[in-house]
Amino acid sequence: MSDRQHMSVPARYYARVAEILDRQGTNIGALFARAQVPLSALASPDAEIGLDQIERLFAEISQEADLGDLAFAIGESLKLSSHGILGYGLLTSPTLDYAFRLLARYFSAILPMFRLRYRHQDGMAEAVLTASVRMSPICLNFHIEAAMIAWYWEVRELLQGEEPRFEVYLSTPPHAAQHRYDAMRGMTCHFGWPMAAGMRVLYPRDLVKPKLALADSSALKIAEQRCAEAVRRIESRGSLADWVEHMVWDARDEMPTLENLAEAMNMSPRTLDRRLKEEGRSFRAMTNSIRHQRACALLEAGELSVLEIAYELGYADPANFTRAFRKQAGCAPSVWASAQAGSNN
Repeated sequence: MSDRQHMSVPARYYARVAEILDRQGTNIGALFARAQVPLSALASPDAEIGLDQIERLFAEISQEADLGDLAFAIGESLKLSSHGILGYGLLTSPTLDYAFRLLARYFSAILPMFRLRYRHQDGMAEAVLTASVRMSPICLNFHIEAAMIAWYWEVRELLQGEEPRFEVYLSTPPHAAQHRYDAMRGMTCHFGWPMAAGMRVLYPRDLVKPKLALADSSALKIAEQRCAEAVRRIESRGSLADWVEHMVWDARDEMPTLENLAEAMNMSPRTLDRRLKEEGRSFRAMTNSIRHQRACALLEAGELSVLEIAYELGYADPANFTRAFRKQAGCAPSVWASAQAGSNN
C-alpha cells in the first residue's frame, strides 16, 4: 500500500457531500468543525483536502447519516463534467473501450487513494478498482459504493441513455440499500467480492467497441495532455516504487510488465526502471517477492487449489509456479500449505 502522508484529494467531491447533507437538514458547519475540516477548504474548484481529514469527516458523518444512502446520492449527482478535464476527455473519447482505458490511466487525478485497471479477457472487458492506501472501513466502503453508482450513471451518459447489461462485484457487504442496486436496470451486482478491497466491472467486449456520439480527436488530445500533467503532479508527491508495488500486488491473472506500468505513467520503460533504481528498488525483485507473498496468502487461506493459484498469479504453466515457489520457500506449494495447516491445528 502507498504512503498516505502526502496524499490529498480534489475537494469538489466533498463539497458535493456538504451540499447534499445540508439539503437533508444536517448542520454541516458543526459537523465539519468536529472533523477539523474547514468549509472554506472546499470553496475553490481546484482545492484539495488530505486523506486524514476525509477519514475524520466520514467518521462524523456516519454518526448522523446513512452512508449507503449518501453514497447513492453522491453517485447519482455526479456527471462526467464533475471530473474536470478527465471528464472532458471521457466525453470526447472515440469508444467506450477508449474511455475506460483513459479513465484507468488517469484515475488518480480523481481519487488518488484508488487505482483502476482495465483489460480484455475471454470476450469480456474488465475494469478493477482497488484501494492504493489503507483507509478505515467506513471511508473505504463509502467511496467504493459512490464510485460504483457514479460509474453506472456516467457510462449511461456516454452511451446517450442506453442501458448496457453488465456484472459488478463489490467487496462491500450487502446492506439495506441492496434493493436500490436491484433497481438499476442492466446491472447485476454481487456483494462480498473476496479478491480485493474495491470493485470489479465486467462488460461484453462487443459493447465497448461502437463509436461514441461526442467523439472529438482534437479535444481528446488536449484533454489527455492536461490529464498527464495532473497525474505527474500527484505521483511526484509520493514514492513511485509504492505505486508500482501496489499495481503488481493487485494484478490478477496477468502480471503487469515494466512496459505496461511505464505506459500507464506516460514514461518509457527505461525511465521507470531508472527511477525505481533511484529509490533503491528492482522491478524484478518486487515482482518475485509480491508473487510469493500472494501465493503464501492464497495457500494459507485454503480456498483455491495449487492450479487455481498458479493461474490467479498469472502463470501460464503451473509447473513454472511450482518451480518459482520452491525456489523461494524451499518446498513445493502443496507441502508448504500442509505444513501451515498442521501448525494452525
